[in-house]
Amino acid sequence: MMPKRRRTDTAANDNEEGMDETNSSEEIKRSPEFWFHDGSVVLQADQTQFQVHKAILERHSTVFKDVFAMPHPEGEPTVDGRAILHVQDSAEEIQYMLSALYDHSYNSREPISFDIVKALIKLGTKYDIGLLRKEGVSRLRMEFPSTFFEYEESHIPSFMDPKEWEAIKYRPGLPFEIANFAYEHDVTEVLPTCYFFCTTKHKDELLDGILVDEKTGRRAELSPNVQRICLAGHEKLLERYNSAFGWVDKFDEDNLDEDCKNPEECLTLAKPLISALWRPRQVLRYLLYPWPKLRQSLDWYHSVDFDNCCATCLTEVHGSVYRSTMKTWNELPSYFGLASWKDLRKSTLLAES
Repeated sequence: MMPKRRRTDTAANDNEEGMDETNSSEEIKRSPEFWFHDGSVVLQADQTQFQVHKAILERHSTVFKDVFAMPHPEGEPTVDGRAILHVQDSAEEIQYMLSALYDHSYNSREPISFDIVKALIKLGTKYDIGLLRKEGVSRLRMEFPSTFFEYEESHIPSFMDPKEWEAIKYRPGLPFEIANFAYEHDVTEVLPTCYFFCTTKHKDELLDGILVDEKTGRRAELSPNVQRICLAGHEKLLERYNSAFGWVDKFDEDNLDEDCKNPEECLTLAKPLISALWRPRQVLRYLLYPWPKLRQSLDWYHSVDFDNCCATCLTEVHGSVYRSTMKTWNELPSYFGLASWKDLRKSTLLAES
């Protein structure tokens, strides 16, 4: 039979030890998933208690190891002789942490909720549990990579189809949530592509947020600091855009390549290209589209057909787009006041070491 649970008091010395106060008007409950009869310590988060093993926590966390090395003060509440450690985290976060440590629940490549990802990174950092932070960060990196190869292979479709998010379950406004969280918790490697994703939204959405629930009117909004960064980056990307798509001028009569094999057809591309790329406004996501994807999008969404463009002009455009895309990618962190890609990746390695 499971031992009777003892109620804990809101003693002043609980707070002196950095523990949360317990609201005596609410009943304390035991976690059904993490209440081991042979557990050696009780974690309490909110009004939920978890009876787990010190050895498991010590194995993964230097913080818990140091805490458990301290003697338990006499007169402090216990559960059948087991010390109660109050933690300033939500019961849900502790549940996610224990699921990862005991059950390896998030090791598969199935997408998981962003709430879980946040808990893994937040508690992984707080309690020095490297494997938790590494798992959480790796999922952010899958959605917001730091190499163009990864971006080109897996990320571009996500702009057009949220269902193609691979590591995190998509929900409306998620990029804004991730931008805020990554900024706050110093996951800097994912910030350039995440900020870029945000800045491809309409400027009004950067200012007012994205409506995520029509019934309640709830909106996903950027934090003031992140909003400021994205708005500044948005202006820099608009400047970059005009330069990046300067190749459109090649289809003007005064600039057409003298080796053009089909001037009559190639010159007809100027007007539809200007309309597609600048009207009613610039399509910033096209800045990082490689030529095959850009050509496909211009055809599908704007009816710009390159089929009759001569090989000479087509080759020149292909080369211009490639050089422009790589330049934009390499400079992307700088548009948001961040270090180089190399330094950002190095910071992730240092955080995981």
